[in-house]
Amino acid sequence: MTTFIDDALAANRVILHTMGPHAEEAPEVFIKRKQSDIDHLGYTYWYERSLQPPVVQEFCRDGEQLGSQTYVLFYEREPEGVRKQRHAGRPAARDFQYMTHFCSEDRDRAQFEPIDRRMGYVTGRLDRGACGIVLDRLEIVKPERGLNMAEWTAKPNVRAGAWCAVRKGETIEIKNWYVVAVARLSFPYGVWFRGVKAA
Repeated sequence: MTTFIDDALAANRVILHTMGPHAEEAPEVFIKRKQSDIDHLGYTYWYERSLQPPVVQEFCRDGEQLGSQTYVLFYEREPEGVRKQRHAGRPAARDFQYMTHFCSEDRDRAQFEPIDRRMGYVTGRLDRGACGIVLDRLEIVKPERGLNMAEWTAKPNVRAGAWCAVRKGETIEIKNWYVVAVARLSFPYGVWFRGVKAA
């Protein structure tokens, strides 16, 4: 019987996403909050400015046409016993604000709707690049799994932090990174954010 991480690692398209602190919170803290959103609402927003909504939406729609779901593999470059301990601090650092509205269409023409008040807070840098991805499942991977970066080819329109990738053909097996969490994208896949400065 395959598990959620097995399905993600066998997928033909994924978003490869670095893992680390967010707004001075350790991953274990904000992942638990996002999982609570999914339990109560069926989805959550993950602030992610490296991949803008049009890129994520097109990538996921292309996968649907091929009968494939799109997963997110959150990775670390070092194994658990080697990488530094994460620091958990205040939920919102000075450069990070609270997102209060979202829009899944053209941010300059479409209307922004309020984020459901039942959702845990979404924080990030508040500017025209504020956006995120929509997840309907999110799990920590224990024990973490090896990730062979040689298996993947990055799609265009990528920036540091996260990128869309499709599987190559045959490759040499080199498990050189480590998957620490896995998620699944959900419609509308990507959204723009607006918000307010933290008090």
